[in-house]
Amino acid sequence: KWESVIAGYDDAFYLKNNLALAYFCDGRAEEAIDLTRSILAKEPSNLYACCNMVLFYGEYGKCAEQEVYLDKIARLNPANAEEQCKLALTYLEVGDSDKALAKFKDALDETPYDVNTIFLAAATAANSGRLAEAAELLTRITRIDPDDMIAVYYKKLILEAKDKGEGFHMEYTLQVPPTEIERRLTYLNETVGRGPEVVAELWKNDRLFACTMKWVLTLNDSNIKLAVLDMLRAVGDGEAQRVMKNYILRRDEPDEVKNEVFLMMRSMGISPPYYAYLAGKYIEVRVGEFGAGRTVTENNMRVFERVIEGASILEL
Repeated sequence: KWESVIAGYDDAFYLKNNLALAYFCDGRAEEAIDLTRSILAKEPSNLYACCNMVLFYGEYGKCAEQEVYLDKIARLNPANAEEQCKLALTYLEVGDSDKALAKFKDALDETPYDVNTIFLAAATAANSGRLAEAAELLTRITRIDPDDMIAVYYKKLILEAKDKGEGFHMEYTLQVPPTEIERRLTYLNETVGRGPEVVAELWKNDRLFACTMKWVLTLNDSNIKLAVLDMLRAVGDGEAQRVMKNYILRRDEPDEVKNEVFLMMRSMGISPPYYAYLAGKYIEVRVGEFGAGRTVTENNMRVFERVIEGASILEL
């Protein structure tokens, strides 16, 4: 339990703030507030604790108490981009899109290539009627990653809404909506079902298909990621190798999938060491001889169909 982990650390404010949020999400609001008060008693200017108090009191309609902490966070000086984003998200919770967008922009001054922060800024701009600014922010993402299939989706819809003089609402999750996920998986299921040779041909010659395959790696489903990576292993060209090498460097991907990718890369003849983010740090990985190359299984070829049937990743 978190309680036992932090019991011996009076100044474990980061852990205690997370525990307070866990209490709050579990319906234990008074415990969340009491724990946060204990943090503020020792560090009155703790930004995360002050922001959490804004959230806690706001949820229960205690406006006077919430105003106290809104005033406090307005006078705090964020130490880094992460704290700027925490402030921005807090302002979003109270419906102050102007201050939220300003804080996201402050964060981007420090981390201009942070795609998640750019997306949050774009969503904030779009949801407050600043469609041209939202489209411009999404363009920044496509410049960072020309293969991006999330920003380009929203940018198209935003520009269409702008031309019609309509508003547009974006979710703050860095993903396309469930209906679009299903549409893309249906397209891939129909295409992949035509066989590995067709997959290899389209991967090399059809940019839409290739970008959609890469987009699948952003979904929160390890099985579907492994299926796509195994298809790329079977293709084995330079671009497939590049995607796999980049994948194992990503901090937000599960280690168990990366361990499978190491074996795929070895079977492709890619010589180790492999540079990866594993177990919370960047390391060199060495893999011994793996043996004969595998073939793409029917199980993997049907993975899109099975995921659509189960719909687990469609719940954002």
